[in-house]
Amino acid sequence: MKYISDGFGGKQFDFNDHVCIEMLFGVPDEKRTGRLVQVRKGVGAFGSDIFMLRLRDGSLMAFENALIRRADDRQFEDAFYRSNGKQPPVIPEQKLHEDDSEEVEYSIANKFPEKGFIVERPKQPASPKQSFTMMITTPAK
Repeated sequence: MKYISDGFGGKQFDFNDHVCIEMLFGVPDEKRTGRLVQVRKGVGAFGSDIFMLRLRDGSLMAFENALIRRADDRQFEDAFYRSNGKQPPVIPEQKLHEDDSEEVEYSIANKFPEKGFIVERPKQPASPKQSFTMMITTPAK
């Protein structure tokens, strides 16, 4: 079964694809790149999907309300980073983790165990409502 992302062109992802999570603030590169092991549909912040990644250090990390892309997506890197004068993160190759499989039960913070790559109706409750603030500034003349 493939996962089709809603953002940036509806890209397709498979179990164990090497990915990078984007649109995060203050998260170091090594904590936002890894192997995609589970997607929980619609229970993240603002109804987003939750992505579970196996990080390079072997730990699991869950992300919500974020953009997912392939680690080798040069088109994204050109559009998002290089065209804005920035360098994309360096993402070293990552081997498959021997314990990962679509039959493994994954949990978030030792709660809400789920089995399978794409979980259409997760048992966990939706993330609590969140708010945000935006400030627009104009340079002084």
